[in-house]
Amino acid sequence: MIVKRQCYKECLIEQFLMELHLPKKLINDLINNKRIVLNGNILTFGSNIKKNEEISIVLDNYDVNDIIPYKYNIRVIYEDSDIIIVNKERGILIHSDGNTCDTLLNAISYYYRGKDIGKIRVIHRIDMETTGIVVFTKNIISYHYLNYQMENGLIKKQYIALVKGVFNSESGVIDYPIGSNRHYNNRYVVSKNGKKAITKYKVIDCKNNISKLLVTIETGRTHQIRVHMAYINHPIIGDSLYGDGDKLMLHSYLLGFMHPESYKYIEYKLLPSEDYNI
Repeated sequence: MIVKRQCYKECLIEQFLMELHLPKKLINDLINNKRIVLNGNILTFGSNIKKNEEISIVLDNYDVNDIIPYKYNIRVIYEDSDIIIVNKERGILIHSDGNTCDTLLNAISYYYRGKDIGKIRVIHRIDMETTGIVVFTKNIISYHYLNYQMENGLIKKQYIALVKGVFNSESGVIDYPIGSNRHYNNRYVVSKNGKKAITKYKVIDCKNNISKLLVTIETGRTHQIRVHMAYINHPIIGDSLYGDGDKLMLHSYLLGFMHPESYKYIEYKLLPSEDYNI
């Protein structure tokens, strides 16, 4: 498998690879193992590349997809040589918890079985009961480029949620730190000792004491929206952990990020099911 990238300025090859947000160890491995090629010539440390020149990164037998395939009908929203964006259904894990391979990551591995791609990696994690848009990468180069954006809060993430109650204002910001709940495994609470978490919301509709929200998260804490909404006494409808019910009404609606090949900002949206109409 070969990944191609166009240089957007004149620079040394190691500088260009760093600006793709590749770790130093990976950069050293790629160059030392003669995997960076320009016009048929192998590049070494100190090699100069010019603006608009295209390098080839040879990943044959290096970035191998070893994810166990799981036969499952995935719903593809978009795909290219670097990423695949899918519509996650309710009730399936994003990736293995160590006990099962019946996950979306394994299902995508099955989708690409026998094809020349790198290892499938997840960028955007959502809860098992959350539905909607999720992005995966198809090689280690695109993974590091998108993962850098995710870790630094540069990926735009919006959700649609149905919550209990009526809000006093049409929009608001919830800025409370979130930490682990020491009394319950796999649950989280607002805690002064927790990590910073910021959730913004806008009321789209309100009826029968239920509010439909457009939620934007600036951080990515586990169960962030669920914890924040429960804390302000507007738990998400059907939340079995922080409210009541067994059908969580939380949908990953929008992802926006810089594409790893074009370096241009793109957005993908996916409307929720009719269950969200109130």
